[in-house]
Amino acid sequence: MKENDNGLTIEMGRFFDERASTYDNHQKQTVSYFDSLHKAVAGAIEETGQEVRILDLGSGTGIELEGILAKVPNARITCIDISGRMLDELKGKYETLLEQIEVVKGSFLDMSFQERYFDYVVSVLTMHHYTYEQKLNLYTKIRKALVPGGKYIEGDHVFPPEEEKRRLVWYKRQLKADAISLDDVYHIDIPFSLTTQRKVLFEAGFSQVELLFETEYAAALSAC
Repeated sequence: MKENDNGLTIEMGRFFDERASTYDNHQKQTVSYFDSLHKAVAGAIEETGQEVRILDLGSGTGIELEGILAKVPNARITCIDISGRMLDELKGKYETLLEQIEVVKGSFLDMSFQERYFDYVVSVLTMHHYTYEQKLNLYTKIRKALVPGGKYIEGDHVFPPEEEKRRLVWYKRQLKADAISLDDVYHIDIPFSLTTQRKVLFEAGFSQVELLFETEYAAALSAC
């Protein structure tokens, strides 16, 4: 759990707004598998000069776009994030490419996606903040948003099974104590185990899930 100076759980958008200008350096310095995870996600995209449509969920400052655009330089990319300041960083970073990058501020949990439209949907270090039910609903929307043969590619933190269980018990206690509400989105870390992550993707209707990269606390998966 991430907390503010008063010991209270922070709303997701506010948390990232406050850290937008230092986010890239902090992640690179503190996440040991940062580069490997991003390379695995970009590596799952087929190189082409053709225009492809990509939906980037929780895009933040757009760190992952560098590797993606190296593979598909003519991609049309829709970036969604709840933090306006993170998106401002993204727009400054890719100022010369904004004709092909659409930036959308808001929670992707509440948005509808155009069905059978995207060649790829990607997320990097994003989904570990959400519950099983939230992921199931989101992954179902993602699957429907992909064109036939399209891929969902996710790189994220994972927990060993016992640690996953302990964290879930803690999370349920916070709900019971009214410390958090299911009606709001907080910056709380509740990563799944790799087994649970595969399970929810299959339950959402994906027929194949490929492991692209794995360490004890991170994994990259491709689902279609």
